[in-house]
Formats: sequence, C-alpha cells, structure tokens
Amino acid sequence: MFALRVVVVACLVSFTVACATAPPDPVLVAPDVQLTGYWAKEHETEGTSLQLGAPLDGVYRVRFSSAGCLGHEQSEVSAVVEGTWLRLGASVTEYSGTSYSRLAIVRYGSRLYLMPEPYLARFHEALEARIDSRQWAFMLRTSALARLSAIP
Repeated sequence: MFALRVVVVACLVSFTVACATAPPDPVLVAPDVQLTGYWAKEHETEGTSLQLGAPLDGVYRVRFSSAGCLGHEQSEVSAVVEGTWLRLGASVTEYSGTSYSRLAIVRYGSRLYLMPEPYLARFHEALEARIDSRQWAFMLRTSALARLSAIP
C-alpha cells in the first residue's frame, strides 16, 4: 500500500510540473524561411486554406479557399514576404467574415505557422493565460495526405 501511494504521488507531481510549464514563446521568423506548400486551419464548422506556389522573383502565387456549412469562397492572389510578414496582393475574407491582407510568419515550438494579422492580439492574450490557441489562429502547414483529404 505504501509503495502504491508513492507511485501515485510521484505521478501527480510529474503531471503538475508538466502542466505548469509555460508554452514556448512564439518567434517571428526571418524571410529566408520556405513558405511554399499547403497551409490550413479549421475552427468548428469552417476551414480556410492557402496553397503557396514556389516564388518567382520573390512573388508567391496563392490560392485562397474558405468554406463553411453554407458556402465557400476561392480566389487567387499574389504575396510577398516583407520582414516577418507575408503580405497578400489583395485582402481575403474567411467564411467567418474576418478579412486580412497580412499574415505573421511565426515559429512556435518546433513548428512554423502563418497567422492572420487580426488574430495576433488574441494569440498573445492566450499565451499570457497559458492557453494553446494555435488551432484557431494559425494557418498550419499540413502534409500532402491531409491536402488530398480536403478535396471535395
């Protein structure tokens, strides 16, 4: 019985330490990072994606897509990297109604994300509250398998 209590206490201490650890600080990334690929984010009943083609003379071709239960929108725009931002050639609007023309290039932990400018303040507030908000605020780079599963 004594040995069982020690194990349970050790597990609780270990769990508490792991939960109390602050998330890593996000880092805005220099423009030499590779952004070509498929980026997506999903939130409840809607999803948004960006397909970035290889840059030509520093300009990316971007296919933007956003969809929800009552409709979808697709458009093609250009984009350039300016410092730690990806600036779109035209403003895009997600299904939720959020519009933006700039996305922060962020490294959070070991992953790379694109985050629409309107979500930046909420992201920092969530970090201060120790809430992991990457899923609703970032365009997460996904694999080719995930990209194929998103095709209707």
